[in-house]
Amino acid sequence: MPPITSTKLHQLMHAILVITMAMLGVTGCGSDDSDGSPQSGLLQLINGLNDTPTLAFEVPDSNGEVIGVENSFGFQQASALLVLPEGNYEVEFSFDDPGTGFEESHLISEIAVRADTINFGLLEGEFATASLRW
Repeated sequence: MPPITSTKLHQLMHAILVITMAMLGVTGCGSDDSDGSPQSGLLQLINGLNDTPTLAFEVPDSNGEVIGVENSFGFQQASALLVLPEGNYEVEFSFDDPGTGFEESHLISEIAVRADTINFGLLEGEFATASLRW
């Protein structure tokens, strides 16, 4: 599979962002935020890791209980939108390595989810040395 060009990646990110914002605008019409519920935000990630055909991740809370999970999204694809309470989280990414048959894991800490915001990130590079760009 040829590597994704920065132009194509930019177009993909832009299209996902526009569609997501349009969907949120429609679902937010007429809502009342004064019910005293905890503030929440949305988290969405794009798999730009060129050696990772499918990626999964879990978002645990401060007690270690998983409050958000994405089971599988492919290379050059976006995860589902996860609704999470506002705060900072450690996220564990994993994938099944076809070369070894074992699951590989990688931890990126301190992902910040802000209230009433789509927190959108791009994982890029290779799995072992992945970087996350917001």
